Parts: sequence; structure tokens; C-alpha cells
Amino acid sequence: MAVSPRQARGFFESILQEIKQSGESLMTISFLFQEMFLLQHLLNEACNGIVINDFEIKLGKSKEEAKKLLEWVCNVTKEMQALKEARRASYMPSPSNLPKLKEANKC
Repeated sequence: MAVSPRQARGFFESILQEIKQSGESLMTISFLFQEMFLLQHLLNEACNGIVINDFEIKLGKSKEEAKKLLEWVCNVTKEMQALKEARRASYMPSPSNLPKLKEANKC
């Protein structure tokens, strides 16, 4: 997924705006699949792709905590993808399932 620095900055600015407006330590944020995918890739780059000196100072969390968040985001992204595929399959059956569907719809 190719994302420009401008797109990544906009994504994080929208999250920060939500946090500022909420003013609470615990809040609910909704993400589109593409946003979770972007977050996964950004975290992966921060944890594994580039060297960030003073990681904890610059990002506010230790690298180990960031890796745990990355693992959680990966799991959520996989679940979102599985749900997306399940919905698609329920609306658009594969050709191999058509005989079964025809048989099930007989009166």
C-alpha cells in the first residue's frame, strides 16, 4: 500500500483531533479497513523498518509496547479482512457453490 507522507500525516492529525475533542483517557475510534492497514504498515516501519533514535522519547512508548500494538493491529486487520471476505462470499457465491444453491432453493 503506497501512502504519501501527507496522507499519513492527515491520518494521524484526524486521530489527534478526536483525542483532543474527547478529552478522556479511554475512547472509541472507528477505523476503515484501509486506515487499519495504514496503521499496521506505519507501526511496522517504526518497529522494524527504520532506525529511530530515542524511540521511547520520540514515540511515547517503548519499542516492545509498539511491537505489542503492532501485533494487535495485525490481528484486527486479519479479522477485518476475514469478515470482508465472508460478506463477499455470502453475496457473491463462487461458481462451485451454484449447484448447491440451486438444490437448496428447490421447493
